[in-house]
Amino acid sequence: MALARFASVLAVCLFLSMGCLQLGPAEPNPNLSLTRVSSPTDTCVKACRSALALGQNLDAGPCLLNPIPDEPRWVCDIAHSPREAIDDEPANQCSLYADGKADRFVELTPQCELIRTR
Repeated sequence: MALARFASVLAVCLFLSMGCLQLGPAEPNPNLSLTRVSSPTDTCVKACRSALALGQNLDAGPCLLNPIPDEPRWVCDIAHSPREAIDDEPANQCSLYADGKADRFVELTPQCELIRTR
């Protein structure tokens, strides 16, 4: 009788523990992305470096990303430090920020150095 009781308890324990066993690799869940791949600043710097690598002249202080991809509230603008008159020309400013459709920006020098974010 004791042996039958022991076998029953053992069977119940094994049955309950089966839910805790993982027999193969877990399937990735794309909905569990908890970290941002890159920040708006990182994205802006990468875009600036890419533009320079492609030979684009950034001395006029153009708007580089209007908006920053995946960040509709952010733009990426090139300016000078200290600021020059060319930086205030509307053609060189990000229209989404000027129109109030974006309220955040990353500002870099023509050499892709961070001036400020706001």
